[in-house]
Amino acid sequence: MHKLKISAKEADETLYWLKLCEASSSYPAPSKFLVEEIEVIIRILSKIISSSKAS
Repeated sequence: MHKLKISAKEADETLYWLKLCEASSSYPAPSKFLVEEIEVIIRILSKIISSSKAS
């Protein structure tokens, strides 16, 4: 469970940095694919964590 929470935190941080890069004019914007994939990963991890707590 602890490792899953760390993974979720890391995924959130990755999304933060991708959004920051997207907003920056001096840095190339990340592909939409990367942003969409990390959002899917975050949703999957969140579902696993919430399901684990329910058991």
